[in-house]
Amino acid sequence: MVCDSAAHNGGVSAVLLQQARGLQAAGIRVYVFAMFGPVDCALTLHTDGVVCMYNTPMPRNRLAEIWNLASVPALHNYLDRFSRRDTLVHIHALSGGLSPSLAMALRAANFSYVITAHDAGWACPTGYFYHFGKAAPCSYVPLSAACIASRCDKRSYLHKVYKVIKVATLDYVSHLKRDAAAILVPSAMLGERLHSRVPPCTPLVTLPNPVNAVDEGPRDAPGEGFLFVGRIWEEKGILEFLQTLAGHYSLTVVGDGPRRDELAKRYPGVVFKGWLAQDAVAREMRLARALIVPSIQLDAFGLVVAEALAMGVPVVVSDRAGAAEMVQSGVNGFVVDMAQPQQLMDACEALMDTRQARTMCRNAYVSYWRSPLTTAIYVDALLAIYRSVVPPVDRGRQSNSR
Repeated sequence: MVCDSAAHNGGVSAVLLQQARGLQAAGIRVYVFAMFGPVDCALTLHTDGVVCMYNTPMPRNRLAEIWNLASVPALHNYLDRFSRRDTLVHIHALSGGLSPSLAMALRAANFSYVITAHDAGWACPTGYFYHFGKAAPCSYVPLSAACIASRCDKRSYLHKVYKVIKVATLDYVSHLKRDAAAILVPSAMLGERLHSRVPPCTPLVTLPNPVNAVDEGPRDAPGEGFLFVGRIWEEKGILEFLQTLAGHYSLTVVGDGPRRDELAKRYPGVVFKGWLAQDAVAREMRLARALIVPSIQLDAFGLVVAEALAMGVPVVVSDRAGAAEMVQSGVNGFVVDMAQPQQLMDACEALMDTRQARTMCRNAYVSYWRSPLTTAIYVDALLAIYRSVVPPVDRGRQSNSR
């Protein structure tokens, strides 16, 4: 597995860890090549080896993020220890240190590989399919003339040009997507938006992310307030969440980000918990009446949606989140258009009816566990993809000998 960081720092690393744990349980030997450490202890436990080019994060190097030449011989030399007959490379992230230049190493070593596109950055230059200047979703085809001319970046047009160069390098210089055996996406929504930038010869496969959830039974009663879990960034919808609901309902925010202190001062009635460990996040979810996921950008999946449903917690989710596919409005939560704040307010008002909330808690639990996104189910689907790419070593040897 190839990724920018071997540390646990968000959704990608959570998927990476679940994949490693599941593959190891299936008898597959798992190795990780990363740009930066420190290596997460759990990742060490569930792999046969983790190699980092640097033990700690380094200052950002914009040119290296476009084309990192140093990583090419590093990966090529690392691959020398493996046999291409029974080894597959799975790329998870190349935007925070590594770069599409790794395609050179993969071609030179002649290894088959798949990519998991965890976000819209594999097609959209800004990575959001959102026009920050217009405060509205973007419908332009990535790298079209209209896209390139659009002043949509939340920082500056010069920064947008840098990102256009990154995506153009990915597609027209590295050909990383063209030569992939498959590109996996965690939701159909993301797949639809990436489709125009995926070569016709490369299969695009929807494979929902694995969820680290334990069946503890449905909740006895709904909680009290509404909960936000995530990074405190504008694109996560934190501003809309607070502007719409603060002063009307009890709100709790779990997460950190550059605007946390500012928002905590502006909304003194809201409880800001900061970043919490996974077990502490789970406790906060169980205490909530509902989880709110108010993303204004295209959110590829949203693990917290599945985690909440698994606990019997209804979810009010933006229609910009891929995990909205798991929510039926009025049944186990509500899907809302964040451009219409009243929809968010109406959903929360409906959930304040205790009888309806109790029913939706039960529905949330039942709907998730009817088709759970367990690591075992994810790995079964993943291995089917792997084995279609790398054939068994020989007919008399089991394929889980890799």
